[in-house]
Amino acid sequence: MEPASTSPAGSRSAAPARDRPASGRVPATRLPQQDRAGAAATRSGSGPTSTRLAVLLGLGIALLGVLGVLAVHFPRQVPWVLDLDAEHSVPALYSGLLLVAGGAAFLVLSRAGAGLPAALLALLLGFMSLDEVVVVHEKLEAATGVDWQLLYAPLFLLCGVGWLLVLRRFGLRSAAGVLLVGGAALWAGSQVLEQIQWDGVAEVAHYRWYAVPEELAEMGGSLLFLLAACARAGSPRALVDLARRPR
Repeated sequence: MEPASTSPAGSRSAAPARDRPASGRVPATRLPQQDRAGAAATRSGSGPTSTRLAVLLGLGIALLGVLGVLAVHFPRQVPWVLDLDAEHSVPALYSGLLLVAGGAAFLVLSRAGAGLPAALLALLLGFMSLDEVVVVHEKLEAATGVDWQLLYAPLFLLCGVGWLLVLRRFGLRSAAGVLLVGGAALWAGSQVLEQIQWDGVAEVAHYRWYAVPEELAEMGGSLLFLLAACARAGSPRALVDLARRPR
C-alpha cells in the first residue's frame, strides 16, 4: 500500500474545501427561510458581548434590588429617590430605559426583516416605557376610578398577539425565543404580584415586600426582551450595525 500523501508540514492532506463548511459554520445556502435579521445573527455570533451586556444591566437591577430592600428596612435612612416603589425615582428611570432599549431593538429588527409583529412589539415596549416614567396608568385610574389593569386589558391583548407572532418568527427553541418567553413570564409574574398588593384600593399587609419583587420582575422581563432582540441579531454590536444600515 502506498503511503498517504502529506503536506509539507508532514500532516495528511485535508479533504477538499468543498466537502466541509469553512470555520465549522453552516453555509448560508442552508438557511433559505431566514430573514435578513436572522442571517445577521448567523454571521455575527452572539457570545461574549451579549453576556457582558446581560451581566452589566443585570448588576444594575441587582443593585437597585438591594437598595429597595434597604429602603423597606430603613425608610428614613435611604433617600426616596432610590426606593423601588417610588415614582419619578432612579429605579423607575432605569426600568424605563430598559423598556426604551428593548423597544428600539425590536424596531431595528422590524426594519431588518422581522416585519410588522416586531414593530408592534416595539411600539408597545415604547409605550410601557412612557407609562413607567410618566405614571400614565395611575393617573388614568385616579381619573376614572377603574383599575388600571382593566383599562389596559385591550393593550395587554394586543401585546400578547404581537408577542406570539414574534415568537413564531423567532422559533420557540431558539435562544431569542427562550429569552422572549422568559421576559413575558417575568412581566406576567409582576402583574400577579401587583394584584396581590391591593385589597380594593387599600394596601395589603406587607405591601412593601410585594413591591420589591414586582419591580425587579418588571426590570428583569424588560432586560430579557432586550437580550432576545440581541440574540436574534446575533449580538448587541450586530444589532447596532443593523440600525446603522440604510434601508
